[in-house]
Amino acid sequence: MKLKDYNHLAEQTPGVTPQFLAAVISVHGMNTFGPWQKHINTVLEDNCIRHTPVDYGYQIRRAFRPFTGGLLREVGEKIVAAYQDQRRWNLKACAIGHSFGTLSIGTALQQNPELILPRVITFGSILQCGFPWRRLFDRGQVENLLNELCAGDLWVRCARFMISGSGPSGCHGFTAEPFIEQREYEWTGHSLLATQLHCQEIWIPFILRQ
Repeated sequence: MKLKDYNHLAEQTPGVTPQFLAAVISVHGMNTFGPWQKHINTVLEDNCIRHTPVDYGYQIRRAFRPFTGGLLREVGEKIVAAYQDQRRWNLKACAIGHSFGTLSIGTALQQNPELILPRVITFGSILQCGFPWRRLFDRGQVENLLNELCAGDLWVRCARFMISGSGPSGCHGFTAEPFIEQREYEWTGHSLLATQLHCQEIWIPFILRQ
C-alpha cells in the first residue's frame, strides 16, 4: 500500500495515526474559487503532505475598501481553524497564499501570536513591501518565506489603491531578510505559477527542506 493510501485510510480509522511528512494550508485570492488549490492537491498528497485548502468563496466587493477588514477577519478565522485541524496530527503547518490570500495569511499571523507557520509561500502577493516579517520571525511564528514575484503583475500594482493595507510586494518584493527567499519571474503574471509542475519542483522542496 502506498503511503498516501495508508494516510487516507488512517484518517478514517480510529486509533490509526497517519504518517504525513508535512502539512500545508492554502488560501486563494478574492475573485476566484481557487481552482489552483485543487490542481496541486494531488501533487501534495503524492508527496505525503496533508493539504487543507481555505475556501471563502468568490469575493469582489467585500475585499475592497471599506469592507476589507471584515473579510480579513472571516478568512483569518478559517486559517486558524485549518491550523488547529493540522495540529491534531502533530505536524508543522506551512502556508501557500495567493493575492488576497497573502494579505489574509499575513494579517492572521499578526493577530494570532499562537499561529505558527514555519514555511510560508506567497505569489501574486499584495502585502506591503515593508510587511513586518522580522517581527513574526522573532516571535517564532515564521522560519522561512518564499516570495515569488513578477514585475508585470498588473493586479498587484492596482491592489493598493483598492484594498486597505495592501501593497506591491508581488511586483517589487519584501524588504530583504536572511530568512526570505525571493524569486522573480518574467511572464507569469498574477497567477500562472500555480501549476502541478511548479508545485512539484519548487514549492514541495521548500516545504520539506530541513
